[in-house]
This record gives sequence, structure tokens and C-alpha cells, in this order.
Amino acid sequence: MKKICLSFFLILSVVIQVHAQEKITITVSDTFGHRLPYPEVMIGRDFHRAGTLDGTIEVPIDLFAPNDSLIVKYIGYKTAQFLLDPSAISKGVITIILKEESYFLDPIIVSPSEFSSDKYFKKKKKWLLLPCRKYLFDMDFTYNKGSNSKELYAGHMSGVSDAYITYMDSTSLTTSEEMPDTCKILKIGKRATEINYLVARAFCHQSERKNFYCTYMGKTDNSEAWEFSIRKQQKMPWELNQNDELRCIVTLDNDGFIANIKTHFTSSTNNVASYLLYTDFGRYDNQLIPIETKFDIVPSANNKEAKATSYTLRYRNIRKDR
Repeated sequence: MKKICLSFFLILSVVIQVHAQEKITITVSDTFGHRLPYPEVMIGRDFHRAGTLDGTIEVPIDLFAPNDSLIVKYIGYKTAQFLLDPSAISKGVITIILKEESYFLDPIIVSPSEFSSDKYFKKKKKWLLLPCRKYLFDMDFTYNKGSNSKELYAGHMSGVSDAYITYMDSTSLTTSEEMPDTCKILKIGKRATEINYLVARAFCHQSERKNFYCTYMGKTDNSEAWEFSIRKQQKMPWELNQNDELRCIVTLDNDGFIANIKTHFTSSTNNVASYLLYTDFGRYDNQLIPIETKFDIVPSANNKEAKATSYTLRYRNIRKDR
């Protein structure tokens, strides 16, 4: 009887503590204790948000349910996932430490202290394809309105990529069923194509590359990975602000061609959402072109109304003329 009473009061004390606090704070850091800005945080089926610049996010207590899963993502790091229990929630603060993705370092490349990424790139320059400046394309897409939503749309549209600007043909848009926001999918196709050109060019051109910290990460699965993060400088490129988060993980294949770029962008002045792009690249006319992009839009912690959305964009029928 005494054990039963003790168990009852233990559970009751946890419940009282939980109700006494209105929010739970989640902090996300790397293994060195450095906070990771704008982490992607998912709780259960209904909460999917980006954290703040200092790697934290406050979650209302009423959004937690027994045995909910907490998932935290950050590009270049291994995803963390575990079940939430009352004892973890009752503490009021949940600390997440993410581990970097595993790569095998090439000592020939990274051991010299005077290692220069630009010297390395010049050495491999003949293998670095430049992104295609102008081409026409067809695009098949799927659109999921909300990370757990059953609202799934599919369709087709066409466009023209002209370096930094992409034009989408609204008359070409067809969908599997009527969509409430057709203008949005046209804008997504435009923005994704422009960003794909921008980040690929930044990797291949020294004039653009100087705006980034360029870190060799190592090799894995017959590929080579580099991290690009924007430099904080007096005059920021691309109309960015100093506290904006822009990071890319660029993967090269064995021939030195760009195979994949993962991009994470969050604006500090208009902190409405984080934009995450995962793009596979191919070749057309001896130049780089995007083949498929997964585009996730994750609302910020302060954006109470919006839901996370996910788009998959597949480029096909690449051509120079109509």
C-alpha cells in the first residue's frame, strides 16, 4: 500500500510541475557546446518549427502528449530522435546534442596547415562543371501541405532559367486536382531554380566562393563533401544580412562533379521560416543542371499560423529551344 501511495504522489508531483510551467525550452548544440542556429524541430504530428538564431525554441506545454517523438534535424549533422517521457518534460528544459555526419578524412588533402581550398579547386578545375546559364525545362511536382497532412497535390509546369532569374509559365500549370494556391507553386518552382543556380555557381567560381567559409568535411560513399557557410562581412553578398543563416553541404562525385547540394537559409530580418533544399544535379550540354529538388519550408517558432510544407520538384525535358 505504501509503494502504491509513493508511486501516486510521484506521478502527481510530475503532473503539478508540468502544469506549473507554460512552455518547454529546447536547446540544440553540437558536441563542442556551440549552439546551432535555426534547428528544425518536430514534436508528434502537429509541431514542426525552426528554432531561433541562438539554437533554442520554446514549445507550449499543451502541445506535448505522452510518448510523443522529438525529432531534431540540422544539415551536416545526424538526426536525433527519441520518445518524450514525463520526467524529461517536467524539467522545463530539454538539451539536444547533435553529432556531425561521419566522413573519412583524406590526410593528403587536409594535413598541411596551409591548406587552401582555392588551390585545391584550381587543381581540380577541369573537372568542375559550371551551372548552365540558360535553358528551358518542364517540371513535375508534388506538394504536401503540412508535414503530416493528407493534402497531397501533383502537377506539371514549365519554365525558363536565365542565370539568376527564372520565369515560370503560368499557362503551362496543370494539377491533379484544384489547388487553393496555384501562385505559390509557381513561386516555389521559380525560387528553387534560382537558388540551385546561385549555390552551384558560388561553389564553382572563386569570385563567389570568397564570400563563404569553405571547409573540407571528408569522403563517404565514393563522394567528397564540403561545407559552405556565409562569411559575416561589412558588405554582405546577395542582399543578405549579417545574422542570416546560409549554409550548404556540397557533395562531389569521384570525377569532381557536383552531385548534390543541401542548402539551409533563414533570414534574420524576416524570420518567418527556414528554407531547406536538397538538390541532385546532372549534366546537360556539358554543364550542371538540377535534376530533382526537395524543398521544405519550416515556419519559425514565432510564426504561429503557418504549417510546414514540402515540395518535390523534378526537372525534365531540358532544352535550349522551345
